[in-house]
Amino acid sequence: MEKNIKIIVIVLIAVVILFGIILGFTLAFKEYKINKAGLNDYYKKLAKRCPFISYVSGFNCCFETVVDISKHGRKAAEGNSCPQGYTPVAALCEGAVVFCEPQNQ
Repeated sequence: MEKNIKIIVIVLIAVVILFGIILGFTLAFKEYKINKAGLNDYYKKLAKRCPFISYVSGFNCCFETVVDISKHGRKAAEGNSCPQGYTPVAALCEGAVVFCEPQNQ
């Protein structure tokens, strides 16, 4: 019985360590993608708000939206509202950042 408890404890410790390693690599990969995108500080902060798990799953709507709006100099909509003369716009994918676009476009 005592031998079984030791085995269970060792397996649990191994699982916790493995989870920590996976989490660490995922967070490091997120930072790598953000830095590789060449975003300025404003857009880096927006990208860091995107869910980290989606960075390793291929397409990340949130991150791709941030990269796209950075290329066009757009700003994120605060609370889905924009200053006068701008309209809130979101990409048609889950997790997209809502951004402000001039109304005359």
